[in-house]
Amino acid sequence: MHPPVGRVQSERSDMTEPPLIRFVVCVGDVCDRDGRGSALHERLSEALDIDFGKGIAAGEIACVRRSCLRHCSRGIPMVRIEPSGDVHADPDIEQMLDLVEEALIG
Repeated sequence: MHPPVGRVQSERSDMTEPPLIRFVVCVGDVCDRDGRGSALHERLSEALDIDFGKGIAAGEIACVRRSCLRHCSRGIPMVRIEPSGDVHADPDIEQMLDLVEEALIG
C-alpha cells in the first residue's frame, strides 16, 4: 500500500456515534477527471457492501463522496480515511478492506 499522502482533522458530523471507519472519496474536478473518483467510490462501496454489509447497516462503516478534499494530485483519485485523517492516492481496494478489518478488531 502506498503511504498516506497527508493527514487532516476529521470532519465529524452531528451523529452521536460516528462510524468506526469512514472513507471519504474525492469527486472534485481534478480527482474525478474522466470519472476516476466516481469509479473509485463505486468500486469501494460495492466491495464494502459485499465484505461488510452488516457493518454498513449498523453504521460502523461508511463510504461517502466529497466534492473536494484539497489534496489534488494530477487527476489521481484521493480517499481520506476517518477518524485517522490519512489520505491515500488511488488506493488499492483490498488494502482499504484490510483497514476496515483492523478498525473493527481494534
